[in-house]
Amino acid sequence: MTRHTESHGVRGHANLVLDLSTSTREPVRVTVRLNGKVALDVRTPAVPARCGRSPVYRHEFRLPSDTARVTVATDQDQRRSLTVRLVGGTHWVAVQPQDGLPIGLVDGNAEHAWG
Repeated sequence: MTRHTESHGVRGHANLVLDLSTSTREPVRVTVRLNGKVALDVRTPAVPARCGRSPVYRHEFRLPSDTARVTVATDQDQRRSLTVRLVGGTHWVAVQPQDGLPIGLVDGNAEHAWG
């Protein structure tokens, strides 16, 4: 079974790719700020317990700076931040709100392997 991915944003010229996937029984509002500015504010769908995988929503951004402060907050009072260096090509950030766990927030120089 493959995971469905939907892409939005700057195609081909992005230096930051944000992948968002949730593992929550209820819908959750996710707000992502890049360098203090709201870049994404969405309500993600609930994922039924019997469903092993949820879609990945891909958002691509072209930022003018060498670093980006990525801050993720949910309407479930969760918040996490990290700083990503944007030098040397495209960088990925994977965001995954989860029931009963802190927000998954991982960055790297390659696409995240969901699964």
